[in-house]
Amino acid sequence: MEMRAVIILLFGIVMRLLPVPILVKAFPTNKDYVYRNFQIKQLSYSSSMFTSTCTFNTYNCKQRQFNLQAKKQQHHHDLDLATTELSGISYGGMFESNRGMLSRPYVSYILYQMDSSSLSNFLSTLDDENNKKDPLWEQIKLEALHTLDLEPSAGPQLYTFILSQISLLHALTSIVSHEIETELIPATSLQNLFHEMLHPIEDTMAISLDLMKSAMRSSSEVDSAALLATLFHQGLHALVCHRLAHRLWLADRTSLAYYIQSTVSRKYSTDIHPAAKFGVGIYLNAGSAGVVIGETAVIDHDVTILQGVTLGGTGKERGDRHPKVARGVILQNSCSVLGNIQIGEGAIITAKSIVTKSVPAFARVSGVPGKVKSFIENSSSSSLSSAEKEDDEESVRASGLYGRQVFEDVEELSDFEVGMVQKYLRHWKVNETILD
Repeated sequence: MEMRAVIILLFGIVMRLLPVPILVKAFPTNKDYVYRNFQIKQLSYSSSMFTSTCTFNTYNCKQRQFNLQAKKQQHHHDLDLATTELSGISYGGMFESNRGMLSRPYVSYILYQMDSSSLSNFLSTLDDENNKKDPLWEQIKLEALHTLDLEPSAGPQLYTFILSQISLLHALTSIVSHEIETELIPATSLQNLFHEMLHPIEDTMAISLDLMKSAMRSSSEVDSAALLATLFHQGLHALVCHRLAHRLWLADRTSLAYYIQSTVSRKYSTDIHPAAKFGVGIYLNAGSAGVVIGETAVIDHDVTILQGVTLGGTGKERGDRHPKVARGVILQNSCSVLGNIQIGEGAIITAKSIVTKSVPAFARVSGVPGKVKSFIENSSSSSLSSAEKEDDEESVRASGLYGRQVFEDVEELSDFEVGMVQKYLRHWKVNETILD
């Protein structure tokens, strides 16, 4: 009994010493139980609301995924339509009606907008025997002044890269050098390298014709087409760099040639081996899809190379293992031409085709593997036999004259265009009698 009394006494002392809130929590009343049950029910309701919200959000996510999938399908459908148009199935553009883009000289639309006296003064400056000027470069400067009137904020760029330069070659090499400069080779050293290696006549003419092809390829009437190509066309800039790398390769400066190739590949997504041979009047569409051209590839004049094109080997050959592309060929988007095969004059390789066998002249090839689907009518070449064509080409090569293979459809040109042809060829020091 005494022990029991002591325990009860100690319990009473402890109960007096503890604060009331602790006692309430330790020994809750009926009201506390009711309040706690209310809180549990409230929490259960909130949980159910959260579950409903998640279910609704899941539905919205599925709906958005469905809409996104529908948009992707529509986008792929549009891409398929675009590819079908490019593939030549329903292709009736000017590239088929006028196969040779360089059959006409570049004439800026600004010249057509001039009055007769201004045009006469401009043409007379081109004919000055004491101060012969490049017709293409003079037109580009006209376009730069025209652009400057419309957009004065473009003044620093136009003055730096166009109006302050002494020639088209200086302008393009200045633009390209600032684009591909590195810590190892600054822009000034690259410019000096360009002028040291490039031939003042042959490479100047080749680059001019490349620029013409880039400017004339668009069917829209742009007043400053040549200016825009000079400043912004990455494919043209890549070709200028390749012509430098090719000159370095021919001079046995292979390490520097590979360095230029590597730098250009990172900048313009065009991996062109320095040993690859290019004609004049090349249109190269550099883009994120990239262009790959192998070491022993040969590309003739007036060839169009769109983005994603591969001119490579099959992996089964050694030595001469890359394609030979004849004049006037069009290589459309993402097509692959593999092996040491011949692509005949004027042929079209349609988008995403893979060609591993030689293609006859003026054939349209498509599919995987590529097969001849049709032939393109060629009226301009039908008047000459194959022997006459070969004799003609050999005579031009033997004489070292350029231009005959460029502006050959002279009878279809206007008098004004014929005059511009004469001015171009005279500036490039080409014998004018080869046009006869």
